Amino acid sequence: MSKDENLTSYNIEWIAGKTITVMGLGVLGRGVNVAKFLLKNGVKKLLITDLKSNDQLQASIKELEKYNDRIEYVLGRHRVQDFVETDLVVKAAGVPKDNRYITAALAAKVPVKMDASWACSILGNKVKTIGVTGTKGKSSVTHLIAHILEVAGIPFQLGGNVRGQATLPLLNKISDKDILLLELDSWQLQGFHDEQISPNIAVFTNFMPDHLNYYAGMPDYFFDKSAIYRYQDKNDKLVLTKSSYEAMRLYDSEFKVKGSTAVVKPSIMRKDWHFTQPGQHNRLNATQAYQVAKFLDISDEIIKEALETFPGVPGRLEFIDEINGVKFYNDTNATTPDATAASIQAIRQSVDRCVVICGGISKGFREFEVLIKALNSYVQKVILLPGGIADAIVDSLTTDYVMVSDMQSAVQQAYTIAIETGAQSVVMSPAGSSFGLFKNEYDRGDQFVKAVKDLN
Repeated sequence: MSKDENLTSYNIEWIAGKTITVMGLGVLGRGVNVAKFLLKNGVKKLLITDLKSNDQLQASIKELEKYNDRIEYVLGRHRVQDFVETDLVVKAAGVPKDNRYITAALAAKVPVKMDASWACSILGNKVKTIGVTGTKGKSSVTHLIAHILEVAGIPFQLGGNVRGQATLPLLNKISDKDILLLELDSWQLQGFHDEQISPNIAVFTNFMPDHLNYYAGMPDYFFDKSAIYRYQDKNDKLVLTKSSYEAMRLYDSEFKVKGSTAVVKPSIMRKDWHFTQPGQHNRLNATQAYQVAKFLDISDEIIKEALETFPGVPGRLEFIDEINGVKFYNDTNATTPDATAASIQAIRQSVDRCVVICGGISKGFREFEVLIKALNSYVQKVILLPGGIADAIVDSLTTDYVMVSDMQSAVQQAYTIAIETGAQSVVMSPAGSSFGLFKNEYDRGDQFVKAVKDLN
């Protein structure tokens, strides 16, 4: 099949002439790109509904203005009628499974779809899929795999939980020679449960407390994650770490994996291979990408070259600039206490002293000991942004700290402290979600990068 041939012809032509409700337009671009895909493929009417206001969504609305004759917006609220008087609902990730509007749609026998899982369902077995999930490391592992595929010259398309992208539009350009590589969070994996499908090669990086302000508990959180492997067949592959393997034994002990399973350790990669990213957690990420590459019969020579040239992932200990001997790192995607602690320990391997900017909204965390230990043991000074994370840890800090109200102040204070104390790096690693001070984690990272550039 050539790139010019449209794979959507297999199972998508029926949407032409239909009315579809899109629940969640958002500001990151994914909702906009889903909407464009549906409109380009002949949808008669698109009802877009979002709890955000018209003003908040202006940039997204402007992207769709050429289709205004086929779009109706219902913003700042939802209406039951838009979910039951429609042919299909496309639900954004993060909408709770028991949302009353989704429940109403299902009761009215209206199909409910999600971006990545619907795309995979349409493709069926015509394209090999690789899916990566986990509490931490899924972005790094996904992009590592992408870099290995690029170096190996293997064609692929990247989708799932990627900034500004949707997966459905990839159907208009994907070939059956491509691999579809997906980073998948627990919310996106709900759709894989609905479709009862799993990627051909699944990677489960680890499992730790997260999103406990959304889930009833760890078993509920794990169940969503389990869609990464639950519907695989005997020809499929599953890559686990000690963390994810133990989580499966704890939360899914009766399930029998049908395909081949590899539980990786850092020792499977040669110690003399240089990897660009610091820290043991990043080396473990690399071993998972290495195992996927071996499943694809990629040579060690190519894998080694890819690992030694990997540029890193935006927002994951991303080097931004060095100013007067102080290096600045954007780690905005570290949204759990464990992730921030791991980043601090990784930076500590290359510098003696660092200043850390952290804080944000707690996602239902109850344990902060690992984060507090890292801050007290390895950090020159802590700059705390307001929110539940700061409230939870401030009384346990023995290292110096200062409270600030915004990112500009945080960066200016961190830089001043670094110069005064001789700290060699400033790391923005929040340990919590971005809501309140920022639109989202990307906005938080963008504000950090801008504030660093403003120092020059």
